[in-house]
Amino acid sequence: MSLTQEEILASYQTCRDWKEIINLILKSANEGESFLWQSIGHQRLQRTISKIDLRLNTNKLHIFVDNTDGIDITHVLYLKLAFRQSVFKASIIQIKKSELVLSIPKDIRCRDFRNLPRKTFKSAQYYVGLRPHLSFMRSEQLTLMKTELNDITIKGMGAFISENNSHFFAPGKLLELVDIEERPLNRPLLAMVVYQEKLRSKAENSRGLFYRIGIKMIDSIPAKNLESLT
Repeated sequence: MSLTQEEILASYQTCRDWKEIINLILKSANEGESFLWQSIGHQRLQRTISKIDLRLNTNKLHIFVDNTDGIDITHVLYLKLAFRQSVFKASIIQIKKSELVLSIPKDIRCRDFRNLPRKTFKSAQYYVGLRPHLSFMRSEQLTLMKTELNDITIKGMGAFISENNSHFFAPGKLLELVDIEERPLNRPLLAMVVYQEKLRSKAENSRGLFYRIGIKMIDSIPAKNLESLT
């Protein structure tokens, strides 16, 4: 389910709240791939960002790349961050061999995913890996459950479960989303079961699935991880 260019542009909003700007930068530092670019004349120079270091004590943003060759301190720099596909422009304060020192932006354009359509699937079409969230146990000690998806957004999902696993998915239980279609996420994402209901469908019951659950994502699913689900 793809969006038109107009729908993507319409989903962007401008953030000027200082705390939210800091939050967007911090979350992007630990999530997915960010990159920067600079246009000089007809040439566009692009670099993948290897590290984002936000230093609030100096109000500066330190961006690390493989090399800074060709980047001009007198030109505006543009950055696209991984979290919520945020975009902003910044002035360059200092250029080093593999590091750029920037001013923290006063506003950032970021995607608002709340109104994006929910993806709904056929039986046994897609699966996610879920496990209980238990802070006193190591991850390798926890049961990873291959769970059939019914629908999904970046904020939540509906899924089908068996009778045997129903106690793991009682309302209020915390879970971790570990993978989508056996493709591991950058890190486990925290979620919570919000409801569990008995399935009356003979088709689902015949496959050993007797409950439908609703899951709210406490940590949003990065949009890029849903792109392959059609």
